[in-house]
Amino acid sequence: MPVPDSLRETVVMSGEYENLCISMEKYANVIRTQPNPYLPYYLRYHADMQFFAVKDTAFIVPGSEYLEEQLVPFYKNIIYTEETGTEYPQDVKCNARLLDKILLCNAKTLDKKILNYCKAIKLEILNVKQGYASCSTLFIRNNTLLTSDMPIYNLAKKRNFTACLVDNKDILLNGFSCGFIGGSSGSLSKDTVFFTGSLSLTKGLEVLYSFLGDLNIKVIELSADRMVDIGGIIPLKNNL
Repeated sequence: MPVPDSLRETVVMSGEYENLCISMEKYANVIRTQPNPYLPYYLRYHADMQFFAVKDTAFIVPGSEYLEEQLVPFYKNIIYTEETGTEYPQDVKCNARLLDKILLCNAKTLDKKILNYCKAIKLEILNVKQGYASCSTLFIRNNTLLTSDMPIYNLAKKRNFTACLVDNKDILLNGFSCGFIGGSSGSLSKDTVFFTGSLSLTKGLEVLYSFLGDLNIKVIELSADRMVDIGGIIPLKNNL
């Protein structure tokens, strides 16, 4: 029997890939992003470029007013970041990863409102050089992550995280030579990971079948095509 919509989790993902949104709707309610004219053209739909949420507060970049309307039922406070831009690092105001009480980010490129808020609520800040911290990393559960960034991987190993370094060179991303693992995946629970395409058809990612299988984490592939970076599959938490 299908889970009633009111009891299902909700995710935000790119409205540019309707086929993937339809596949994801088998498992969660889906909020589709709209293009943000102030972001780089090929990243204009990416959820991880448009917003970041922690506890009862969501931060949104200017130009994503449609997303603000969709997030009102989930977050008590919605705050706009500083102006974004079509070039790095002005485009990564919201690009950070949250795991419990840890924030993974580049403190220099992350929006200062987000950084200050996270410091105020006593999150531990793991500062990295990678401005696309969210794009390049997926936290699955406590101390378990996937990343295509070597410095993030090394940092994770130093902290005794269970980490897998993956080759992202075959992940598709229009306008770029390749995409990122975090931008082509998402996790709704501690035992399931969703991927935008087939790991077996994406060179360098076959290793994830055994890595995740050994941890009893289920793999769900939303399409039978090569993996594509869509800006992540980001779950929402109703904190009201």
